[in-house]
Amino acid sequence: MLINTVILFIRDTLPVFLLVSLLLSFVSVPRYAVLSGVGSGGLLALLVYLGLDGLLAIGDGNGLEWLKIGALLLGWLALVVSLLAMEQQCSNQFKALALGLMAALFTLPNAIHFLIYSLAYWPGAQSGSAMMLGTVIGLGISLSLAILLNMLLSGLTPAFVRALLLCAFCAGQVAAIANMLEQINWLPDQTRIWNTAGWLKDESEYGHLFNALFGYEETPSQAYLITYCVAFLIPLVAAIAFRKHSVFLYVKAGEQ
Repeated sequence: MLINTVILFIRDTLPVFLLVSLLLSFVSVPRYAVLSGVGSGGLLALLVYLGLDGLLAIGDGNGLEWLKIGALLLGWLALVVSLLAMEQQCSNQFKALALGLMAALFTLPNAIHFLIYSLAYWPGAQSGSAMMLGTVIGLGISLSLAILLNMLLSGLTPAFVRALLLCAFCAGQVAAIANMLEQINWLPDQTRIWNTAGWLKDESEYGHLFNALFGYEETPSQAYLITYCVAFLIPLVAAIAFRKHSVFLYVKAGEQ
């Protein structure tokens, strides 16, 4: 139970910590918008959990998957709008709305699985202490990695590199839609393009980290790769095409 809780925490909540770390590495990003967006996403996940029985009755039992697909697509659209808002130097209120919405929508699908697991098993007397310890360990790992990433990005990389990493992170989240559509039989069985399990397994520590950071899959399907590339390139192309500044993303004076 302890190991399962740590793994689940890293798999389903580490992406939220990494998203916050990536967004806060931009000086022009309103901090309150990101944090309130994550909080709102967590609250939405709780509401989804409370209405889970009704949700599972929708779409031949695939209501939860369709909800996550919708949240990821809307979150990706919010990413595009956020990048354009930063490039166009829109008002802080508009940027805060777009960024908060993006943070909330990407938090929702990641938080719901941990809530389902923890709230379903936490009442068990034998599992309670193990789950609590696993949660503390998972929280410590996730928080440490997020702080380290933020320090590295804020101190060493230009805004362009941070934007690439942000788009790669969001593309990895959106590409999971292909896997969900395959699971609910809306996509035919996909041929696996390659297998890198000999180098880096999905279940390994680095596999979980790279999956959370930029959607690493040891055996990606053709649909997964196509979705990933489209989700990665469109925000970049849109921001570059409509840029008004000499750098890719608007940065305040003093940011490198």
